[in-house]
Amino acid sequence: MESPEKKLESCISRLEQMLAGEMHPSSCCWRGKLSSSALSTSVAMFALSKVDPVRYDGLVRKAARWLLENVNDDGGWGDTPESPSNISTTLLAWSALSAVEREQPYHKLIENAGNYIKKTT
Repeated sequence: MESPEKKLESCISRLEQMLAGEMHPSSCCWRGKLSSSALSTSVAMFALSKVDPVRYDGLVRKAARWLLENVNDDGGWGDTPESPSNISTTLLAWSALSAVEREQPYHKLIENAGNYIKKTT
């Protein structure tokens, strides 16, 4: 009989593969059911960076680049690339980027998102 720890490891491994396989190949982001999403991209980016930062470095960098390319002029993100910024999605993107990116141009992106958060709260 498999131990609870082995069952958990096996489950995490399957989820890892599923999450990595869900990245949209042409846009380098994770999609929700309706459209591209900074929210889902941020969550997946953070999760993969914590599970295995070396193995998933390429996917994490693609996700960060997608966030960079889809930020709103006010420094935040909305539910879709066409949506106005909102605090919850911006907080998730800011948190994920802050956890994994330390180089330019992400430093400025993180700073601008932080300014949006401060201004909004």
